[in-house]
Amino acid sequence: MTTNEELLESIAEHYTAAFRSGNPPPLSYYIKKCPSLADEISEVVASLKRMEQFCDVENRQREQANQKKVHSVELLSTLGEFEIVRELGRGGMGVVYEAIDQKLSRRVALKVVVATDA
Repeated sequence: MTTNEELLESIAEHYTAAFRSGNPPPLSYYIKKCPSLADEISEVVASLKRMEQFCDVENRQREQANQKKVHSVELLSTLGEFEIVRELGRGGMGVVYEAIDQKLSRRVALKVVVATDA
């Protein structure tokens, strides 16, 4: 015999998989299967939908940030006597690159301060 908790867990798993595949069924689909749990199902599905939407936005933002990093490194291959190898990190003051000092023939960390609109 299936408990209400197990049923809600099953619905949650199904909804999450369907949402991630891009084809989530309407709330009524689940409520028709178990009308006695309509309120609980509504809460679970609404929460999962918000959570999945938040994760989608967060993943898109992360992808965009990674693309900007790659793009900025591609645009900046040399800076003066330094050959840019890769970006190491970003902060409020600027960008730090791993670079090769061509005069000294050694690897260095090169911080490029970003101008702010003041």
